[in-house]
Amino acid sequence: MKIFFNKVIIIVICFSFFVCNCIVIADNVYIDAKAYGVYDRNTKQMIWGKNIQDKMPMASTTKIMTGVLVVEYGKLDEIVTVTKNAEKTSGWQLNLKEGDKIVLKDLLYATMLYSANDGAIALAEHIGGSVEGFCLMMNNKAKEIGAYNTNFTSPHGLDNPNHYSTVYDMAIIADYAMEKELFRNIVKTPSYNITINGSVRTVNNTNKLLSIRENITGIKTGYTGDAMYCLVSGVRENGNDLIAVLFGANTSNKRFQESKKMLEYTLENFIQIDLSKYIKESIELKVDKGEVENINAYPKDIPKIYIDKKDIQHIVVNYMVLEKVSLPLNSDEVVGLATVYVKNEKICTIEYTTKENISRNSIKYYYEYIMKNYVNLLKINY
Repeated sequence: MKIFFNKVIIIVICFSFFVCNCIVIADNVYIDAKAYGVYDRNTKQMIWGKNIQDKMPMASTTKIMTGVLVVEYGKLDEIVTVTKNAEKTSGWQLNLKEGDKIVLKDLLYATMLYSANDGAIALAEHIGGSVEGFCLMMNNKAKEIGAYNTNFTSPHGLDNPNHYSTVYDMAIIADYAMEKELFRNIVKTPSYNITINGSVRTVNNTNKLLSIRENITGIKTGYTGDAMYCLVSGVRENGNDLIAVLFGANTSNKRFQESKKMLEYTLENFIQIDLSKYIKESIELKVDKGEVENINAYPKDIPKIYIDKKDIQHIVVNYMVLEKVSLPLNSDEVVGLATVYVKNEKICTIEYTTKENISRNSIKYYYEYIMKNYVNLLKINY
């Protein structure tokens, strides 16, 4: 019963804490915004941030998801015909008129670069059949990729109490979007010529960060009265591929300055750590009534994490293992845990399992055990 109880404890702890937290407090930098975070595309981890799980309006960063769905489901050479519904869209727009015709590729570029709300409605109706149908597609895609705290009521992001996301979710959505070559090419383009009804006009990218710093990969600005100034940005440099999400800056310039600060602070101060160099290669465990007395357990799915360079000496690993393991034992059963801390803050927990299935004792083992003890008993009596 004791062994069973210990196994239950291990399983419960593992279920609660296995996901790598990996959020580090950056205590040497101040970011002037309501919520923000820096995400690493290589390890799929949020490195550091503030209020990253708070549900907030995200303005036109919404169009990242709009662009994703157009890239996935649209045909670039199709002609989009603008509806009355698209024409009467409020906010920043191309001033499209009902009946205007534009190639889907041009409309996608205009919507992403110029942040045109009427363009977003036209795209949504063309791809989803209606704005409502397209929003359903947006919400389904969000759940599919793990953005569980996001809800879309429009393809453009104008204020609505039921339209929200989080810094963490937006990083996931942006990461997913940046996997698509066409999307990457669009969001890093400074300007683009589009044709509406045969007339050519130039649309410029609203993301000024592209001209402020080298190696910026995009990706989308946003502003509404409730959301204030927002920016999802990225940088690819020296093997790093980062996304910064910032919600709620006070001014347009502030969102660019603070996002640049976030990206540069991360590049200069954080280092990727391979935790396999800090945890035990194996743990020896005692076996309860087995053919062998001990077995070895090995770490499973060892993550790489980012930490502040100055905190490397503060990495501490605590272990929790079963006193004894009972058989049979499957290779995927958790028999131990290694919890990693940085400056007393838990970063992640790593499972230890055996590498093979271990069966119960054989009949031969019990026969030999009984005969051995019977012989010993006879020796004592005589």
